[in-house]
Amino acid sequence: MAKSIFDKMENIQEVNRMAAELRRLGMREKLKELADKNRVMDEDFEAFFLGKRYFLVDAGETQKTYDTARAKIMDEMLTLNEPLFGNVIGSYLLQCCSEPGFQESVLQEHKTLQRCLEYVMEQAYGLLDENQKKARRNTAVAVVSDQVFEWVKNYYTLDDKAALEEKRKKAEKEFADRNKPKENKAAGKGTSKKKAAKTSKASKTSKTSKKSSEAGISGKAGASGNAADSEKSLAEKREIGDMLSENIQAEDLPETEPNTSEKGQIEGQVSMFSMGAAA
Repeated sequence: MAKSIFDKMENIQEVNRMAAELRRLGMREKLKELADKNRVMDEDFEAFFLGKRYFLVDAGETQKTYDTARAKIMDEMLTLNEPLFGNVIGSYLLQCCSEPGFQESVLQEHKTLQRCLEYVMEQAYGLLDENQKKARRNTAVAVVSDQVFEWVKNYYTLDDKAALEEKRKKAEKEFADRNKPKENKAAGKGTSKKKAAKTSKASKTSKTSKKSSEAGISGKAGASGNAADSEKSLAEKREIGDMLSENIQAEDLPETEPNTSEKGQIEGQVSMFSMGAAA
């Protein structure tokens, strides 16, 4: 719900009002989310949460061109819409515009009423002791108006342009680093494992194919060998049959005259051996 509210904010003033309410409620996580969304530096976020800063988001340098310091201050008072602190300081500045040289200080682009308030807050925060700083909430410091107005004039005469430029560059770098895409190491490991698995599978497939090919060749060789052995065996049996046929002589037969059926049986056996059919 809070995130959708953040998205609907149309200007910096709305963002700063929301930030002030979140700080009052002590909602640090939501305040940090709002700060990150608006490119607020970590140190500025911490300063705002501790009460050292008056606003969360800096509106930046002056974007308009003004003829007088009074016109600039009145426009900034209207934009900030801060009836207490902002209007009090703004009213004092309007009185100072008649002083020699002060108008030129106010018209500097990097000098704004919002940053003036931040400077005053920073000076006041420096008056707190460590226990008061740790307490943060429900902590206040009494500062006489003369001291506050002195800080206001000091801000406009302070040469802080170079420091602001350095801070701007630091903020841009911090924002870029915070939003830099992170490498997904887990995904990289997963990819490596998948590649290794594919390589292993391909290797196994290659080995299986090789074994199948070798088995096929071996089978063919075996079949060829079996055929050769069969032919050799048949030739040997024929040779044995021929030898038996040649060695059967009349004297080897019984002297008694075999009957017709026995004679036919013997002749049939000889005939079968000679032809090799018995194999």
